[in-house]
Amino acid sequence: VNELGILKTENLAEYIQTARITHPRAYETWSDKETELLNKAIKYTNDLDLLSECFQRGKGSVESCGQRIIYHALKRSE
Repeated sequence: VNELGILKTENLAEYIQTARITHPRAYETWSDKETELLNKAIKYTNDLDLLSECFQRGKGSVESCGQRIIYHALKRSE
């Protein structure tokens, strides 16, 4: 995930700067590559703390993206 880089680095609101102290990718758009990595990761674990740490994002962001992945997978299987 570190290799994906961070796009939004300038003119950040204070709340984003604060969030990035603990979650460096906070408020960054989920890239297709990152979503693909999360899709693979959730096949092995649903440990939100671990996934949050690995993806350097808050638990809410990881959970929300994971739910979208699962929803789209279910829609494709119908």
